[in-house]
Amino acid sequence: MNIQNFLDKLDTDVYSGYLYEEFMIELLNLHISSQQKEFIVNRYIDSEQSSKEPENIKYYDKVVSGLDGFAPDGFDSFEGKTAIEIKLIKNISSLKYIVRRTIEKIDTVNSLYPDESIKNLIII
Repeated sequence: MNIQNFLDKLDTDVYSGYLYEEFMIELLNLHISSQQKEFIVNRYIDSEQSSKEPENIKYYDKVVSGLDGFAPDGFDSFEGKTAIEIKLIKNISSLKYIVRRTIEKIDTVNSLYPDESIKNLIII
């Protein structure tokens, strides 16, 4: 994790929700990687990740392009495919919307790829 890059961004006019998400993704990446497990960030955002093309591109495109992070092998006590959504939420209606929308994404992916179903969903 490059702390200096993150600190430099704090001096810009970048949206605080974006910085929060970026910081949490970096922490999760560090934590999950320390367990020798893969953590995939939206590959359209993270150019370093885009060089790691997974075998089943359609599956990963459906999952990763719609979520902030994805741990295909889980981590800690989360066993199996784990989807992660990170949002800075300001009110209860936003929370309800995010939860509903994220669960719908997971349900869609699980119905399209039942053999590759997501076992865990973490919303931060």
